[in-house]
Amino acid sequence: MTSSVDGGPGNTESSGGRNPLTAFYPLIRERMIELTPRDWPDLAREIERHLTLVDFPPAVLLPVAACAAAGGAPRRAVSPAGAIGFILLCARWLDDAADRDRSDGLWSTVGSRRSTLFGASALALAFQAVASDRETPRTAIDCLARYSLAMARGQDLDVTGTVRSFDGYWELMRGKTGAGFALACEIGAVAAEAETAVARTFGDLGMHLGVLLQILDDLEGSFRPKGLGDLRQGKVTLPVIYALSVDHPRRSELAALVESGELGQHADQALEILDSAGAREYAVWAALEERKRAVAILQRLARPGDEISRAGHDALASFLDMPFHGLPV
Repeated sequence: MTSSVDGGPGNTESSGGRNPLTAFYPLIRERMIELTPRDWPDLAREIERHLTLVDFPPAVLLPVAACAAAGGAPRRAVSPAGAIGFILLCARWLDDAADRDRSDGLWSTVGSRRSTLFGASALALAFQAVASDRETPRTAIDCLARYSLAMARGQDLDVTGTVRSFDGYWELMRGKTGAGFALACEIGAVAAEAETAVARTFGDLGMHLGVLLQILDDLEGSFRPKGLGDLRQGKVTLPVIYALSVDHPRRSELAALVESGELGQHADQALEILDSAGAREYAVWAALEERKRAVAILQRLARPGDEISRAGHDALASFLDMPFHGLPV
């Protein structure tokens, strides 16, 4: 779950004003602080620092929104939402330890080995968040375990850097980022005690949202990078996969750069090839297709109900719109 929504449902209109579900952000924060171990002050300090000095990730509200949209009382999703918060910390800290590409990453202050330990501990706290709440259905633990494993597998595909096909890269995206957002939506429906099929459909919605975000992350990483960027790091992401897969005059030139391991050394040349192959336009189209599929699912899940149910639906809808603000096109 390495991508995040820029913004969130805070500006979603519900009954003419701010979405009422945003009132759950402080409750989620409090639940995470409550679970933070006091006998490990260094870990506690980092958790609290990321919950106060760093913007609280909007994605933690997804379980609350899904729970409300599924007809449940949103307060029942506070612990699952706290689990998602810990999952986000886990992903961020483990990614920092592996890549060491952000100067402000946790690894830069505590070292890669401790960053890995802190990340593993955040995963344990995610399980504790749902296991220690008697109101959370036990199936939430299975949901958390299933998707956590899928996330790890997707991240492993990314780390090995051997994926070169569309099918393989979609599998990578569905695990690396899609599984985390699928977890966030499905576990919220589980908290609402929705039927298994309905909960899995919420998971499908989250999967499309996560893949959408990963596509946009790849788009930005190639065409408008913050920092070094994917191409200069020699990363083969969706724009490169596309340009390797379609017929165009410079396809063999790009393939030679990838196969020789010289993509990063010739990033400017690679960028020209991606633009000439239409990779930028393809990534935007692919992201919009994922959004279209997610919207179709959300429409199927719509249910007549009270204001809170509508607020849940509206919040989920806002997560599908926010990523498109400021597309690098």
